[in-house]
Amino acid sequence: MMRITTTAPIPLGTDWLQLLTGRDRGVDSMREVWKEGGIDTVWFSRGAWAFHAVALALQEKLKRPPSIWFPDYFCHQPLQALGGTDARVVFYPVNSALEPDWELCSKLASAEKPDLFVLVHYFGYAADAARARLFVQEAGALLLEDAAHAIGPSAGIGQTGDFVLYSLYKHCALPDGAALQVRDSETVVAGFLNVLSETARGPAPSPVSWLAKRALQSVLPGIGNVRNTPSDLDDDPGTVAPDVTPAMSAMSRRLLGQARDRFDRAAARRRANAAALHDLFGTADGLSPLHPDAVADSVPYRAVFRARNHDTARLWYRRIRESGNVVESWPDLPPEVLGDPATHKAALELRRTMLCLPIHADRTPHQLKAAYGVAL
Repeated sequence: MMRITTTAPIPLGTDWLQLLTGRDRGVDSMREVWKEGGIDTVWFSRGAWAFHAVALALQEKLKRPPSIWFPDYFCHQPLQALGGTDARVVFYPVNSALEPDWELCSKLASAEKPDLFVLVHYFGYAADAARARLFVQEAGALLLEDAAHAIGPSAGIGQTGDFVLYSLYKHCALPDGAALQVRDSETVVAGFLNVLSETARGPAPSPVSWLAKRALQSVLPGIGNVRNTPSDLDDDPGTVAPDVTPAMSAMSRRLLGQARDRFDRAAARRRANAAALHDLFGTADGLSPLHPDAVADSVPYRAVFRARNHDTARLWYRRIRESGNVVESWPDLPPEVLGDPATHKAALELRRTMLCLPIHADRTPHQLKAAYGVAL
């Protein structure tokens, strides 16, 4: 019986052919799509290294450690690369709708203004970037749109930030690959690109382990990571250090061009897959889709469900996992957030009540319904 055992996209047969016969046209093809408004693109192995590079560029410009604001509902893992900089990280609160709590942000800014404000487009749905632009203008800061959950630019995503970050390996069958767009503006000077590009050069992570794992999963689809996931919603998967090398691998560059050719089809399949899981769990006791209605031009990253309360979320997490299918809790919150529950109440509650299911384009609505229907 069909089971969904991994959250990662699996390469198709044509991907393996591309590795053998294809040429490295991926980066150029993406630049052609994204070269709007004077934007240049710098490529990294992971988004964590983009944060690292921007922090170094800011520090060089300001001649002091920069203050970088992240939302408190954020994964701890990509912040590990900032440990190699002098940046001061501040976690601003979000509300229950996953929006920045602008009133509290203003109070925080009265004590210490940000140099960089990171706005997250959670699960592929656009946040209010126009409101964020007003805030950073008042604070004299730069704006980075974290679009790691977005497959590419869309309405409300990628048009406003001084920087826009995409994590292509999250959406496509790639061993690594993150793109940082840099907007040509008065505040982002040419020196930024020099620092960013210097950071992105050097050795790339080895794709060998990814290649072996994905090859096995292509032949044996039931091989996955369900048993390696936390057995309980409240358990964190553990923090993994980012790749020790920031450059994007040659294998990802080769595969990226073919992945780009499939973006439109992948977007349509993701919408259909999300709709199928929303329909499947629509009558599940105590669960409701975080985004019940399709949003124009949005491409969901996961099918996300909000539980009635913490106990209900834990129950459904166990039921889905015990059915042999993968289910995620997200994110692995930073220790600073966990240690201050009064300030970060909404983020902690979101973490305790949200469940995420994969909807990558290599699966079909029928397969997802057949697999996850067992949990019902």
